[in-house]
Amino acid sequence: MTRLLLAPQSFCAHAPSPNGNARSSTFAFPGDALLRTCSAEDLIVMKSFAARAKDWLDVEGIITRQTGKLDWSYIRAQLKPLAELKGAPEILDELERRRVEFEQ
Repeated sequence: MTRLLLAPQSFCAHAPSPNGNARSSTFAFPGDALLRTCSAEDLIVMKSFAARAKDWLDVEGIITRQTGKLDWSYIRAQLKPLAELKGAPEILDELERRRVEFEQ
């Protein structure tokens, strides 16, 4: 059985959410290959924190595909201290601008 982790352990691998649910998902592929991915919310946090142009494009796509399903309180709670630590509180404003523009 092959296992592949595509997200940093610190963000999602087995981290429970505040309500006790796992924040990652495992997908099974042929040949007993398992792929663990982080939640859409955790991916938005990671990509917003990186704040590169290509990351913002990814965030826009996630928001569009996951409209109505995202836990924005969780996203803001996780991103705020990271943005403050980075000295870039404008990341939160940029994410909110994209949420308003791309959430349908």
